[in-house]
Amino acid sequence: MRKKLKEGMKMPDQSVWMIDDRERKLSEVLEGGAVLYFLRDSACVLCMHEIFLIRQNRECLREQGVNPVFCVSSMPEQARINLTPILGEPPDFPVICDAKGELYESFGVFPAKSSEEMEGPNTLRRIDEAKAAGFVHGIDSGNSLQLPAVFEVDRQGVLIRTYYGKTAEDLPDPGEWQKIGKTLPPDF
Repeated sequence: MRKKLKEGMKMPDQSVWMIDDRERKLSEVLEGGAVLYFLRDSACVLCMHEIFLIRQNRECLREQGVNPVFCVSSMPEQARINLTPILGEPPDFPVICDAKGELYESFGVFPAKSSEEMEGPNTLRRIDEAKAAGFVHGIDSGNSLQLPAVFEVDRQGVLIRTYYGKTAEDLPDPGEWQKIGKTLPPDF
């Protein structure tokens, strides 16, 4: 049964592959609490742009004790090719590579049924913004129908906030990053 996780639930813990080809336990990656962003394929211009915007706000996030962690539905090698220009080498933030979709499934983050279902009212505008910022579609290696989600996880691995995107661009507004963490709005 396809089940979404809810606030107050303990996060699933399992082995995950990182962008550097190392296997780690998710609890180790999220140790100390984190905001876990499930994005699509690392080649997606929307995803690259989101990562870039979060990275731009990293000092504000760190001041609030927020540790961003990204999960992409890509193989580590492709994620390195697509994301190193944005995150640097080694990456500023942990990147989980879940090409098989096992972590997505454990967190109840499921793909759309069709590309038409992926498109929301702001999808084309957000793609244009990403392209205007210089992002181009990278080398595919993941699920292009994967929907996004965001989870705030506390130090004990309990989900404090959950957000399941309904379309490709459906993530909290990048201008609201400074509110993530202790000051998340109630409708996050």
